[in-house]
Amino acid sequence: MISHMQSMLKYKELINSIPAYNQSAKIKLKFWARFSYQDKSRIEKAIFGNIDEVEISRVDIFSEVDTKTKIIMVLMWGYPTGGR
Repeated sequence: MISHMQSMLKYKELINSIPAYNQSAKIKLKFWARFSYQDKSRIEKAIFGNIDEVEISRVDIFSEVDTKTKIIMVLMWGYPTGGR
């Protein structure tokens, strides 16, 4: 019997070729307006600038150096409509 790990190894090259770091989500500021958190104005300015919608990718999140901004970006990326 072939183990699950051995069967997955057949797909290692395929899995490695999937551009997962480019996976992104479009985030609308209006969905996040109802939330309050420390440094909200500064963080939203850093993420959105002067526009109402941004696209956040995993690369954007990994390259963010400010810890608070990174945490909010992760939440926005994972819950692009602000939750459920």
